[in-house]
Amino acid sequence: MVQISKKQFQDYLTKFPEEAATINAVENFLSIKKTLPQVNDQITGSAWIFNPKNGKVLLTQHKKLKKWIQLGGHYETPDLQNIQKTALREAKEESGIKNITPHSNEIFNIDIYLSASSTNPYYLYDFCFLFYTLEETIISSNESVDMQWVSTGKISSSEQFKSISNLAKKWQLFCFENTQEEKI
Repeated sequence: MVQISKKQFQDYLTKFPEEAATINAVENFLSIKKTLPQVNDQITGSAWIFNPKNGKVLLTQHKKLKKWIQLGGHYETPDLQNIQKTALREAKEESGIKNITPHSNEIFNIDIYLSASSTNPYYLYDFCFLFYTLEETIISSNESVDMQWVSTGKISSSEQFKSISNLAKKWQLFCFENTQEEKI
């Protein structure tokens, strides 16, 4: 079973207090999943990958979901209960990029999605982490229709990226905060 530390949840809640209800729902799901592992809902790990060299983030146009999203996928037992390892494994598999580095072990985003793409809908509890790479060449997996390095401006101004607008806002906040820290 995936372990998210209390500190990771507390740090996230401190940054995003408006998401308290989401955090409570996720914590409740994780406690239920421990006692009832057969629950159909799933845990996913995703990666918001940025490239400091080109100033862009890597996004995939997902084949099944038919929308642009960050790279990621389902938690698997070999990930040793570490959902950040899931995000990293999936990012490498989907992009073909070998050198992807975690920015930190802080959770960048928590979200709950309804997966209505099957006959038995279920919820996905997604933990997104920040990663970076200096590599620019990508080799899309068969899970993608397309994969691109995309600028923040394009994400903000294009309707095709509305599914990740919350992540884009957090990314802009992250960039602003880090720019301010450099000026101090």
